[in-house]
Amino acid sequence: MNEHTKAQTGQHADESIFALDIGTRSVIGIVGRPKGELFHIMDFEMIQHSSRAMMDGQIEDIDQVAGVVAQVKSKLESRIGSELRDVCVAAAGRTLITKKASFEISLEPRETIGPEKIISLETGAVETAYKGLLESEGESQVDFFCVGYSVTRYHLDGYPIKTLLNHRGRTAWVEVIATFLPEEVVSSLYAVMNKAKLQVVSLTLEPIAAMNAVIPNEIRLLNLALVDIGAGTSDIALCENGSVSAYTMATVAGDEITESVVRQYLVDFQTAEAMKLALDDPKALIRYQDVLGNDYETSSADILEKIMPDIRHLGDVICGEIMEANGKPPMAVFLAGGGSQIPFLCGVLAERLSLEPSKVAIGGNNFLKRITCGEAINLSGPEFATPLGIGITAAQNHGHNAFIVEVNDRRKALFKKINMNVLDVLLMSGYKHHQLMGRMGQGITVQVNGRSKVIRGGHAQPAVIFLNETAASLNTPVHSGDALKIRPAVDGVDAVCTLADLRLSMGLTDPGTILYVNQKAQRDDYLIQSGDEILSCKGSLTEPIAAHPSTPSDIKSTTSFSVVINGNPTEMISKSDGTPFLFVDLLNYVDIDPSNPQGNIVLRLNGHEASYIEPVAAGDRIDIFWDKAPKS
Repeated sequence: MNEHTKAQTGQHADESIFALDIGTRSVIGIVGRPKGELFHIMDFEMIQHSSRAMMDGQIEDIDQVAGVVAQVKSKLESRIGSELRDVCVAAAGRTLITKKASFEISLEPRETIGPEKIISLETGAVETAYKGLLESEGESQVDFFCVGYSVTRYHLDGYPIKTLLNHRGRTAWVEVIATFLPEEVVSSLYAVMNKAKLQVVSLTLEPIAAMNAVIPNEIRLLNLALVDIGAGTSDIALCENGSVSAYTMATVAGDEITESVVRQYLVDFQTAEAMKLALDDPKALIRYQDVLGNDYETSSADILEKIMPDIRHLGDVICGEIMEANGKPPMAVFLAGGGSQIPFLCGVLAERLSLEPSKVAIGGNNFLKRITCGEAINLSGPEFATPLGIGITAAQNHGHNAFIVEVNDRRKALFKKINMNVLDVLLMSGYKHHQLMGRMGQGITVQVNGRSKVIRGGHAQPAVIFLNETAASLNTPVHSGDALKIRPAVDGVDAVCTLADLRLSMGLTDPGTILYVNQKAQRDDYLIQSGDEILSCKGSLTEPIAAHPSTPSDIKSTTSFSVVINGNPTEMISKSDGTPFLFVDLLNYVDIDPSNPQGNIVLRLNGHEASYIEPVAAGDRIDIFWDKAPKS
């Protein structure tokens, strides 16, 4: 392994890995190295934020958080005797948003479904999920990018199928679960690292890291839940059938209990936090001073009794999120994070999920089996699950979990998944479906002599992609260090068709054929619109004309006559049932709605007042309008 490769993978010459977890309450840094199948801990450092620079896992004060990171880095460097330049980090899973969406496409007759068609189908579903995300966010101006998606189902002609590849049919359908992160989450994380003079070489999600620490791959065949309870929120990850099946989060965590102590005992937040941490011993006496300066002493049991409703509420919310994401109670629940130590919480979760109490446990013992460390280092607390998970993940991959690519000359560190391809990289880089595949131009659907005809829009030009200066497709594999260049797709032009164009395509070139659009004769330069009803007839505009052979059978005969409506010559086609036109029929040809009076309606036929049921004949002059002047 050369120095450049080591720098890219987050390892130094001694193959050490620097894992950093930036939490709401504190920053934890761990330096370790792979040791066979285990992760050997060389040193760790934990420093709390001096004020609330993080809110619900989000970086609020970049300078202050960067200062704490720099302190952690400096203390570790002084003890291990070497400089830390590269860092492995995790983005807050509490900001991860998952959306389920489906997408369907029509297939051409005798078309065999290939990889590109499947990619087009899947990216259409991801785009639908993205649109659903934007709708649910309302007026939010936050930009999101996709960090991955998984297919849950395929259908071919409405029937479930395991794979669409090489099949034929009329329609193909897919359902996906897509995951998104706000762009600001990653940008603020990078800003902190830059200020601390660290380069991010590995990026993952906090719930993925915690799960890698607590629930190893070999037991993910079981339906298990991991709940990482921090200070601001609780991250939830679920696994089943050998893989992670869902992520979600609850907007409550340890701070909810601290704030309950604040309300119950009229103390400041820091005092309440210390009182909460002292609840491990139910017989302990806890001394505190309220905000008025009064000194008190109370028992842990008294505090627990008063805050128990809030502990139950925390458990209820977490269980609700688990049930919504999983659809059923999991077989077991592992708790991690500092908030998992809240007394009685395990029991509350077991009760709410109808599990045996032994099936809900703090997961510290699991990750202790996967690390080694000296006697002076104690990382048994559940608050170390995420930083250890970051390090364990790097160690399992021998540090090769960094995924850095260039997209149009911009360097990007992305979330790595197995078998990354061009599509994965572009979606994670913020590209949308229409930028990759293009949209076909909008078509026009009309009725011609009673039969539906579709005039298709232009075909899209797919994106032009080069990988390391070689032409590539969306399913071309991509590796860390590769360079992508993309010229976005060009949408197809919308269909444009005149009556003259329609004559050429329908064989209606006989000069004696008249084309009527929505019962009005039109010139050949008329631009056809979707929904138009077009009828072809032989004859002239001033004499009866016979039905065209392609006229639907229910039209016995067709004649045309001309009238003048409000001064405008108008061509009329006689009714197919032979009944005469009445004055009331002409309301469809003027902007008049009798149900919404705008004054006194004027009805005139050849200069005299007319009734609605008066018949209309060729050459008649009709006036229909609102007289808005009040009657005298």
